[in-house]
Amino acid sequence: MTVFRQPGGTTYRYDFYWKGKRYTGTTDQVTKRDAQLVEADIRKRLRQQAWGIAPFERDATPTFTAWAGVYYAEQRKRITRPDILERTLRMVLGFFGAKPTKSEAIDGGVYHNLRLADPILDPDWLTKFETWMDERGIAGSTKNSYRSAVSGMYKLALRPAWRKTTHISANPVLGIPRDPGISRQATLTVGELRAWIQASSPHVRLALAIGALAPKLRLQSILALQWADFDPALTFLTNHQHKTIRSSGRPQVVAVDPQLADLLRPLRDQARKAKQRYVIAWRGKPVRSIRRALRRSAIDAGIEYSRTAITFHSLRHTMATMLAELGVPDEQRRMVMGHSDIRTTQGYTHLRPTHERAPMAALSAAVPLTDAVLGEVQGPGIDNPRKVAQIRSWARKPIRKRRSA
Repeated sequence: MTVFRQPGGTTYRYDFYWKGKRYTGTTDQVTKRDAQLVEADIRKRLRQQAWGIAPFERDATPTFTAWAGVYYAEQRKRITRPDILERTLRMVLGFFGAKPTKSEAIDGGVYHNLRLADPILDPDWLTKFETWMDERGIAGSTKNSYRSAVSGMYKLALRPAWRKTTHISANPVLGIPRDPGISRQATLTVGELRAWIQASSPHVRLALAIGALAPKLRLQSILALQWADFDPALTFLTNHQHKTIRSSGRPQVVAVDPQLADLLRPLRDQARKAKQRYVIAWRGKPVRSIRRALRRSAIDAGIEYSRTAITFHSLRHTMATMLAELGVPDEQRRMVMGHSDIRTTQGYTHLRPTHERAPMAALSAAVPLTDAVLGEVQGPGIDNPRKVAQIRSWARKPIRKRRSA
């Protein structure tokens, strides 16, 4: 046995090599016999881990707080909006993680400071997490995002490169049902869009106009636009910050229509004089978010602003619908919207049933019912004079109000 006590020390240490790797540390034992038992246990555990038969130990797994940092570092290499993942992980750690010391705690955070092993050893933690989300009134789609983040942390822990470090062999989040997604159906009328723009501050007005006249662009892409992204004639712009750039490897090229070009030209001249690089700017500085301003101006314009009603993203749905109502072919609509699949474009299209008016009018003319309902019975089907009289008298009778109990 390779246990020893340093001169002047009170506890024994161990120091040995196994498969070419050195293992050293304290046993925290004051007798040699107990220290030898500790070292023997360490050797046994190493052999079991090598053959995949080691018992599952809670304390050997990382904490959620520590592992969230590893997961974020891995994911940000693959995603275009790491800020969204960062917000999601902050909320998830509000339940599973430790209370932060250098940043502000989230409202309603309970901070249980769990390890990855805890939901595996005690699945009730996942039930408590679901209850915590319900009590906070979190929407179904947001709860799905939180569940996916937790599941993603376990999937990373299960990768061969990390499994020996995390000692995780299962993903306890698998099998938890997801909330049904709520598809966006609300679109804006031209009048509502104009009212929204007029109720907004100048930089929000410009963002709304670009979103409407260049529907290929999402909000974050619009906020990231620089004047250098436009060609000198303002006929095209090149978007380097779009959602699928990591998978496609190519920037988006967006056609700038004449109305948008006329709107942007004087603003570009002003920006050049002020040496302002960004298109959407407030007091000469780029704007990271306009969500609060969008909500305020929408409310001022009499528009309900929420995930289930109208948001900035509703502009894309509105323009896709208007393109369809204008008779633009599917392939052209797909290209204008920047979708890779026409089915996505069709999902953005919420046609008003104006095309049903003509066939419904023809059907109504073939089935005359007004005279029968109002008592002026004519035409085939009722040729008994007594029956006609009964129907007429019934139609002329006043409707009696039912007495309440």
